[in-house]
Amino acid sequence: TRLIHSTPHTIPLYENMLFCLALFRTKTHESIQEAKVVLDRLLYFQGDGNFPVHLHDYPHCHDHYLGAKILCPLFWIKKDFSQVLGDALLERLEKAYTKLTQFLNSLNERLEMPTWVQLKIGASKQLPTIGYEEMNPQLLGEMLSAMQMYGLESEEIWQFLAATWHPVCKSYIGPAVRVMQAGYEPACTLYDYYMGYYYGSLSQRAAKPQIAALQAALIQPQTLTLSEVQDMETNQALVHKTSNWGVSLNKVRNGVHPGYYPLYFVTDTHTFVFDLPKGRIVDASWSETKGEIICELSEEVYSDNIEKAIACSFFVDARDGIAFEIQNTTATSFSLVDEVKITIGALVMSLTFSLLDGDGMFLGHINKANRPSQISNKGKDRYQAFDWQLFLRAVRGTTKCRLKISLSL
Repeated sequence: TRLIHSTPHTIPLYENMLFCLALFRTKTHESIQEAKVVLDRLLYFQGDGNFPVHLHDYPHCHDHYLGAKILCPLFWIKKDFSQVLGDALLERLEKAYTKLTQFLNSLNERLEMPTWVQLKIGASKQLPTIGYEEMNPQLLGEMLSAMQMYGLESEEIWQFLAATWHPVCKSYIGPAVRVMQAGYEPACTLYDYYMGYYYGSLSQRAAKPQIAALQAALIQPQTLTLSEVQDMETNQALVHKTSNWGVSLNKVRNGVHPGYYPLYFVTDTHTFVFDLPKGRIVDASWSETKGEIICELSEEVYSDNIEKAIACSFFVDARDGIAFEIQNTTATSFSLVDEVKITIGALVMSLTFSLLDGDGMFLGHINKANRPSQISNKGKDRYQAFDWQLFLRAVRGTTKCRLKISLSL
């Protein structure tokens, strides 16, 4: 087909628009001629303004946000390469761009689209204050691409980027609002490619050949020096960095969607997260090499079903360099009074648990599993476990419990 396939039988529109832009930006005669052919073919799949997710979905367009993403490569093709398109293709591109913009504007009037969509369609030139919803690598990447489209600048956003990116680990540290995991590593987003560009070095996972790398075609030349910011603390989150690791805590909000973690710990080779499926964070703090989480567990954890009885979990990717010790002995189960040590590469994390109030009894277990934000456990890997899970299971009890978890390095 001479198009990008996400699977042997599916052809995604957005990734092929990015492919088209990448061919134009290569600026060779052959690549530009191929880009014109690809663009000409893709424009025929526009519906009533929007585009389908995959070619075989046409004429059904199920994703309203997809149009805002496709707007960006069309914007740069129209802006930078209109002179090489030819009159007929340029006219079709301008009509498609106008039609898509009108669709998104009418949608925004009816539904009030997210800030990053409003920025991309030009409905808002006011950059948002970084809040809970913006603490998301996927949305940060979309926001950065919108800022480049219209030449927007924000010192607050530059400070937030510097605080939440670890230049040695080459990873987003958090706060983890929607941080997805692809196999043993965090999923690559447009944000990873922007930060790799700003700091002059891509992470190993971003440098791998993959369809997500097509997003890098959106990054435009920009001179930007991000200052060193070691720590950040707001009413909602805390971020702390050292030379070889970083940690973030969600202090206030309690999410239930995949990718939300009250604690997110990053090294150059591993990620270590805390998941609280049935409860809420009461307080969270971190100072130097020690942290503390106080959480309230609901009565829902008292269940005969072992999966429903999981009160809280820690997940760490199951690559080489991970080991567990219970009271200095190798074991796969532990009691609430036992000290648990986790070797994470060159670091050793100590965990202790204490019940502050409530009548719950808990038992700890260690096994292979997948964190809730895992996106690679499908297809041939649907039975693959990419993480180690350390969790507390409710054995008996009737009331809400308050649990303190102490961490130290």
